[in-house]
Amino acid sequence: LPTSSAIPPAAAISFAAAFHRPQVFDDFEKGTRFSKYAPGTAFALTPATLLGQPWLATLGAALFDLWLIFLVARALGLATPKVAPLLLVTSPFFLLVHTSVQSEVFTAPAVLAGYLAFLKTRAGRPQWALALGLACGWIFLTRPLTGVLFAFLAGVLLLWQRDRLKTIPLAIAGGLPMLALTLWWNHHFTGQWFTSVYEIYATTFGPFTAPPELHPIDVYGNGDFFAGLLRQCGRWSVAFGGMLGAISLGVWGAWRLRARDGGLSFLFALLLPCAYAFHWYPGHRAYLGPLYLFETLALLLCAALFLLEQAPAQWRHSFLLAMVSLGGVA
Repeated sequence: LPTSSAIPPAAAISFAAAFHRPQVFDDFEKGTRFSKYAPGTAFALTPATLLGQPWLATLGAALFDLWLIFLVARALGLATPKVAPLLLVTSPFFLLVHTSVQSEVFTAPAVLAGYLAFLKTRAGRPQWALALGLACGWIFLTRPLTGVLFAFLAGVLLLWQRDRLKTIPLAIAGGLPMLALTLWWNHHFTGQWFTSVYEIYATTFGPFTAPPELHPIDVYGNGDFFAGLLRQCGRWSVAFGGMLGAISLGVWGAWRLRARDGGLSFLFALLLPCAYAFHWYPGHRAYLGPLYLFETLALLLCAALFLLEQAPAQWRHSFLLAMVSLGGVA
């Protein structure tokens, strides 16, 4: 143990302790250490981190979201596309997640970009399929399950288009570089092309266990029932109070919007939480809960705005004012 005169600064202690959390996997035989996560988040954070300002990465992603949701709202033909970024930026859910380095921060813009590219492709501009494939590839590089689902839904819907012989090959070509990077990453750290770093982590630690020298992972507050209960209530209240005010409004709007987007926003919003509900880690449904809906937030907001534009003006204006005001207060 160090003497009192040789105690390292708190920052050094925290930095060293971070490597002992079960978020990082150590292979002592090969002399490698790697995160359990896919590399997309690290790639997104690296430039700003090299500048000593990692928060610039999350801020940049948030600004990108606001710009893209405006473009999406305009591409959907909404009468008031400028309202969409206002609804997003006053959502407590959006603000909460974008003050973190959760991987969803860096896939949310890609979902919007991919959705925009899908709308352009569906409108008879097949060259946009290349951008759609690239967006799907980035999502896969960052959050593989989300990437697979989004690409699958977009691909199936493109099969119904007349120019599918052009769009499908272009979309595949757009996603291939990211797929190749993912395979290289797997092989570099695990020695196997099709064995991911997350799989190595999962089979080593399991969902609710940890090595003997570490504390077991207890998602409900390490035995403190009331602290755990408050934590869960906080997470879910942010989701239902801040995502839309009423999530059913967005789902209803997405269903009504299917004539313009082929049903992509409705299917994605409906199936994404279902996909994660069957994830190998059973505690995630209660532990992080609403975080697994975050990537659908911007699409549901556009869908809600589409629905509100069909309502009487006085009712529409009152509801939008309430959503923005209550979101900002929350």
